[in-house]
Amino acid sequence: MIQTTEIHESNYSLLGKHCKIQGDLTLRGTTHIFSEIKGSIKHSDDSTLILEHCSNVEGSITGTDVILIGTFNGTIHASGKVIIQPTAKVTGEINCQNLVVQPGAFLEITGTASCENMSSLS
Repeated sequence: MIQTTEIHESNYSLLGKHCKIQGDLTLRGTTHIFSEIKGSIKHSDDSTLILEHCSNVEGSITGTDVILIGTFNGTIHASGKVIIQPTAKVTGEINCQNLVVQPGAFLEITGTASCENMSSLS
């Protein structure tokens, strides 16, 4: 059983699927987004930002590691890795150190990634 003090000391964010947000967000800790967002997302620490299967995000993302499972249209600047899952639909620009694209993902992107760190999982 999770203790109340454990919840208060945890570092995470969760935006549910019935949220519609327009504007600029600054988030910390592992973050799961199920929402519709128009605006910028600044993920301000070394944890992971996850756009879940029902998310629909239009705008910009700045952070370390990003996992795309839902729909994204815009620009991503990641100092670490971007992982694009099979269910993702991604259009825009991605700039990152490591780019992983899993089979089945829809991509229409431009941008840069270190060539030695770019991969497609089979």
